[in-house]
Amino acid sequence: MTDSSAMAQLASGGGWTTTITLINTGVASGQAVLNFFDDSGNPLQLPLTFPQGSSAPLSTATLTLNVNGGAQLVIQTAGLTSHSTQVGWAQIITNASVSGSAVFTQTIGTSIQEAVVPLESRVTGAFVLPFDNTDNYTTGVALANVATQSASVAVVIRDDTGTVLLKNSIALPAQGHTSFALATSYPTTAQHRGSVEFDTPPNGKISVLGLRFNSTGAFTSIPAVAK
Repeated sequence: MTDSSAMAQLASGGGWTTTITLINTGVASGQAVLNFFDDSGNPLQLPLTFPQGSSAPLSTATLTLNVNGGAQLVIQTAGLTSHSTQVGWAQIITNASVSGSAVFTQTIGTSIQEAVVPLESRVTGAFVLPFDNTDNYTTGVALANVATQSASVAVVIRDDTGTVLLKNSIALPAQGHTSFALATSYPTTAQHRGSVEFDTPPNGKISVLGLRFNSTGAFTSIPAVAK
């Protein structure tokens, strides 16, 4: 296996499902290994279904798939409303030209909200995430430590003029994860627009994702900018 990508947030249960679509853009077939991790970096076992009918439902923390050239595979967490919500992140390791995206879906009664997230493969010195916590908007953040060693991720929060509001750090275990509402964890961002910079630790690798919620609970994803 040579290439890896990550999705900094997944949610399953309690009305949430995550649908991952993998596409082999190459000609040759290849293998993709899909790993799920919880906040502590431990394997996260999830119930999975396969909408294409290619495999029977199963529950696992690691899934090995063969993807033919030009083909795609769809994997969905079986997010039953009656189950508690499980959160974490996903990693894909592949020896082929396999990439893709994920869709978060939240079902509340008859309301269904979705957001699309690309798989993150960039290696960069920092990721910068714009935020907007004004006018009843709320920004959520997910951060995954893709590396196999623990990490301290430096955080720099700026307002929309570029003025530094706060410097802090987030400690994550090896392959650990955290997700939070930005204004709850960092009250100084309340009623502000700005950006959050997450610095990649030396010899490390992280993945960052933002979610923007409005007052009705509708949401969309916020892609991070590589710095």
